[in-house]
Amino acid sequence: LMKPIPIKSTSINIVHSRLSIEHITDTAAEFMFLEVFRMLKKNGLFRIAAPNVDLYYKAFQLNDMYFFDWFPDSISIEQRFIFHIAAAITDLHIDGESERISDQQFRELFKKMSYEDALNYFSSKCSVEKQMKHRYYHINWWNPAKLEKMLKKAGFKEIYLSAAGQSQSPVLRNTAHFDNLYHAPSYSKQIFYMEAIK
Repeated sequence: LMKPIPIKSTSINIVHSRLSIEHITDTAAEFMFLEVFRMLKKNGLFRIAAPNVDLYYKAFQLNDMYFFDWFPDSISIEQRFIFHIAAAITDLHIDGESERISDQQFRELFKKMSYEDALNYFSSKCSVEKQMKHRYYHINWWNPAKLEKMLKKAGFKEIYLSAAGQSQSPVLRNTAHFDNLYHAPSYSKQIFYMEAIK
């Protein structure tokens, strides 16, 4: 349920979100961004790290299986791609009830739809209920253009790309606490970082 975050308006300086927005719907993300904007003080900073679907798509176009090197060799590049934006509709998800997108369907959808429409189609096939059962599943896609657009809609004025260990905030440059992906080093090549100032 989307409920207001129990923090006073204009009361905090920094909000950090790492690898979370790919697990929620656009509607939930819009609500979250509005809440962050409300909570931040003037000139407060919102930092977000998320997987960049554009990198996945480029790897798919180049048939770059190495980019998705954490999957078994038997998994097709199409299924590897879909897993990162709509895990529940891939061959890797087995529950006997979910719709599957075949490799052929995947390629046909990108031929007949625009890039964003195809990505939205995949995400639309994922339910929040299923994601709650499989919390590591991604049900949404992000790239810098989409995130910037939604942050502007929430009211943020200054929005810019960042990088791991780089930030306007000295606190967020401390990689002992932020932007470290020691638990999943292969993830580092997939992530983009964005900051927004209220």
